Amino acid sequence: MRSLRSGSLCALLVLAGCVAVAPPEGADESVGTTTDDITLLGFDCPPWAPWAGGCATALALPNVVTHHNDNSRTGWNHFERTLNTDDLRATQFGKRATWTVDGQIYAQPLFVSRGAGGRDLVIVATEHNKIYAFDADAEGDSPTPVWQRFLGVPYRVTPTDHPDVHNINVWPEMGITSTPVIDMTTRSIYAVSLQMGDHLTPRGTRRTFGFKVHELDLATGAVKRSAWLDPVAFTGPRPNDVKELDPRLYVQRAALLLSQGRIYVGFASNLGDEGYEWHGYLVAVDKSTLKPAATFITTPTTREGGVWQAGAGPAANLFGDVFVESGDGETPVPGDPPPPQEDSNSLLQLRYSAASGALTVASKFSVPVGYDNDFGSMGPMLIPWLPYVVSGGKDGVLFVHYQGALSPPVQQHDFDPRPPKERVPRALVGSPITWTAGAKPHVYVWPAQSTLHDFALSPFAAKPLGAPSTPAASPPVGWFGGHLAGSSDGSRAGTGVVWANATTGAEKGSSLLVAYDAANVTRELYRSTLDYRDPVTGSGRMSTPMVAAGRVYLATQEPWPYREHPTDHLLPAGTVPSGYVNVYGLLDSARDVVNVPPPPACVESSTPATGTWTEMYTKYFGPGSLGHCTSCHVKATSFSMASASSADVFAAFKSKLVTPGTTDPQKSQLGSTVAPPTTPLVWFNMGSMPKPEAPKCNPTAVRAVNDWLRAGAPGP
Repeated sequence: MRSLRSGSLCALLVLAGCVAVAPPEGADESVGTTTDDITLLGFDCPPWAPWAGGCATALALPNVVTHHNDNSRTGWNHFERTLNTDDLRATQFGKRATWTVDGQIYAQPLFVSRGAGGRDLVIVATEHNKIYAFDADAEGDSPTPVWQRFLGVPYRVTPTDHPDVHNINVWPEMGITSTPVIDMTTRSIYAVSLQMGDHLTPRGTRRTFGFKVHELDLATGAVKRSAWLDPVAFTGPRPNDVKELDPRLYVQRAALLLSQGRIYVGFASNLGDEGYEWHGYLVAVDKSTLKPAATFITTPTTREGGVWQAGAGPAANLFGDVFVESGDGETPVPGDPPPPQEDSNSLLQLRYSAASGALTVASKFSVPVGYDNDFGSMGPMLIPWLPYVVSGGKDGVLFVHYQGALSPPVQQHDFDPRPPKERVPRALVGSPITWTAGAKPHVYVWPAQSTLHDFALSPFAAKPLGAPSTPAASPPVGWFGGHLAGSSDGSRAGTGVVWANATTGAEKGSSLLVAYDAANVTRELYRSTLDYRDPVTGSGRMSTPMVAAGRVYLATQEPWPYREHPTDHLLPAGTVPSGYVNVYGLLDSARDVVNVPPPPACVESSTPATGTWTEMYTKYFGPGSLGHCTSCHVKATSFSMASASSADVFAAFKSKLVTPGTTDPQKSQLGSTVAPPTTPLVWFNMGSMPKPEAPKCNPTAVRAVNDWLRAGAPGP
């Protein structure tokens, strides 16, 4: 495969672009990459764009080296050869493993084919400042990493830092929060950490901790270079008109962007809208020196306007223009004149000038600032082969713009157009995805408290978005909505799948992995609650699935309690919260499916082995007597029995018996029939458990007890 240069046909297109590089030494296939420019978009030529006939099929392996797959942020893997719409049944597709790592995971996993010694690598970054490389084909819950690298002691959030703050977004550890980016031309991983360490800022301020940018070797994890990142933005005509980033106030949440030799790093507040002196930053870091080449600030004279995008990264087109959404600015005070909006609550098209060393606004679309109407809760997405960019925010309105002329929008879609007092918040959190290989492009988005929406897009129409299609039924989602990824084998029929992390709870609520037919989203293919062995471990309130080489990887965090800064909010010495990588794929053999939901809002812990029913139940589902557990910890307990002799195991719980084949919404999270399995089963509904007095249950223990009962458990 030949490398495509910016002077080729691709340069004529106002799209995300296409660039390729030579495969690694010894490789026998071409490899798609994120390079200094743009991720290769080497899928089937869209039939609605015959002028793009320079394309080819099967140009690349499914490397996922940046958040949402490419610099357009399409979220789509066009090279998925294994997973298709016919195989995603719970009898043959499900959870294969849960990898546990040190540190919570907010970053999306990445994937590189033949990344080390011929092995496919899954790259995972955590808040404990660890980066892991796992063999993508590793089996079991505790695989040995191909390599792991500890980058430095993470910052630990403490109440004394901010005694009046009641809204800390990332806690109790802050290390690597954003999704790193991989450059295949240098075979390097770039990541930004928050860590302890004495250093001086460019203005001479002494810090004991701060943000640091790292370059790691992809094959070994060895640190090639590291440099402290202390953004300083000049905001006025005098040299002392500067704003210096105080790391105590900030989170580096937005995924990294690598474009034209620069790594773009976004900063926003980690303290919600608490009125501190903080701003939105976008820093362009020269990848060859790891030093800032330019710093853009959204609110030079006011405050707020963070660049966070719920973890999504800035987008970039072929020409190096960067698209980013900023959050709400300084909220007007009743009776006072409104503060300047500046570049807050806006979609910005930024352009870098090497001559001036500055990022400037080439085009802008702004939404008026209101109380927490955060336009920056979503990341922008470019439509490949077309001049469109899609944006949105907490107001629940999706916008389509022309690149270079962002205002006014080409079209907008309000997910709840009723009057303000009747509206239900349909916040857009994260990013949409797009499939552009079929007869028409599709744009998929899942707003909060709503369902998946599929918009067919008519290129160059006055209003390109058509009426959306939606599933007939879908799992309920909370404030964070559904976080999406897509996969297909080019435009091959029967291979397009929309994957979603459907976040069912508020804040650090539970997650479901759901799959839909991309060509017909009314057809649900899979849901991780269909079998009690498949539920998502941990919490992934803004986690994006990553699909590669026949597997689906969903990273989550161990939920950590937050209670208005009490002393127990502090992280005990020696304690490291866990992160989880939930690995799904085709199963080695067909299985029987038990259509019983897993317990919601539970905390993973150790797996029990053997014991009597009394010992197992008392030890793993709460202290005290069985009666205490039944009345306090377990509000509904369902038993399905295959034989009369099994009843002895459950003699103490006959009052909670549910007859097989009946429907009881109080005892079934799905509200569906509890089908009798061929062997004994017990499940626990913790949805109405008292909080916070009663400890949460343990889904690993629940699964283990189920298996224990199936094997013929002894009676009390």
